[in-house]
Amino acid sequence: MQTVSLIPNIRLEYFPLPSPALLITPNEVDFGTILTENESQPIQITMQNTIMVDFNIVSIESDDNVNFSISNTIDYPLTIFPLEVDTNHLVFHPTSDGLHQTTIIVDCATYGSFPILLTGIGYNPIVSDYPYIQSFDTNIFPIEWTIDTEMNDWILKNYDSYSNGANGDATGNNGYYLAVDCTSISSMHVDTHMYSLPFNLSGIATPTLSFNYWIGDAINNSELQVNTIVDNVITNIAQLTDIDGASEWVNYEISLSEYANQQVILDFMAIVDESTVHGEVCIDDIMIINSTSIDNEEQNDVPQITDLLNNYPNPFSNETTISFDLKTTGSLSIHIYNIKGQLIRQIGKMNFTPEVNKIVWDGRDSNGNNVSNGIYFYKMESDSFTRAKK
Repeated sequence: MQTVSLIPNIRLEYFPLPSPALLITPNEVDFGTILTENESQPIQITMQNTIMVDFNIVSIESDDNVNFSISNTIDYPLTIFPLEVDTNHLVFHPTSDGLHQTTIIVDCATYGSFPILLTGIGYNPIVSDYPYIQSFDTNIFPIEWTIDTEMNDWILKNYDSYSNGANGDATGNNGYYLAVDCTSISSMHVDTHMYSLPFNLSGIATPTLSFNYWIGDAINNSELQVNTIVDNVITNIAQLTDIDGASEWVNYEISLSEYANQQVILDFMAIVDESTVHGEVCIDDIMIINSTSIDNEEQNDVPQITDLLNNYPNPFSNETTISFDLKTTGSLSIHIYNIKGQLIRQIGKMNFTPEVNKIVWDGRDSNGNNVSNGIYFYKMESDSFTRAKK
């Protein structure tokens, strides 16, 4: 008798799921630098279901819902059908200055979790911490400063090749300064404005503006005027020409006490007559000094609060000093980040006493290499305090 099997031949095949089952594009987002409390930056993300079954997202969560959010309201579970794409926007709206980072977790109960790394920098264009120093030595035009001109521009220079302007910066350290270009010739009388970012002088009793200027000696003299702008009202506070016909750097100081408790924009206006050769107008090392803060620091040995202070000088060429107040003895470290949010140097961790402490950063990264010119952020971290500044 022949036995016949009634079970047909069966071939089993294994088809692995694509990796990843949910394709998120992009999965790392750098929002760049955004004005604090004034701007928001949305970036579109797509989530594609790469498998042949419905994909259910049960939650999208972040540990920082203050500075980052999702633009569209989502009803969970969010179902993405096979091979389809869901589009949304992630939004960065910084509420404070400095570096912000978070990881958004897209949770899919069946297929695990998918991270999206978000980085952004908050920047407040209104200056409220003093002393403020702008030396232009980074060879980068200051953020939030603007130029309004008909013919010439304020340009960054470190020497003058036409003998009508400064032969170096005001401090003689081969740094940069701002100058009105004197190489073009026309028959026009030109007023060239450079506007500062806003300065909040609230609570400052004796603010003082200080800067160095150079006006070259030539056939037609040029002039530098300094104006204040408060609530769109322009007031002239200085009219400067060359000193006794000699081209040289001159330091100039003027009190801004009448603008205490106000918000002020400075207007540096170069006036040149281009009908013939004229002297170049140059400016360097613009500072606003808070005398009240200096007096208070000398009188109070033990700070009343823990706080991260401004670094000095800023900008800097070789090294800068980072100061911070400590109310009680504690251990902390200073982290240096580049504008992309990448950690380039950690200083500490060290113990400090209750006083105004200082740490010097020599402008080098963790490998001992000099960092390139640009914007950097420093963050103070302790067990109970974290704050970042530019």
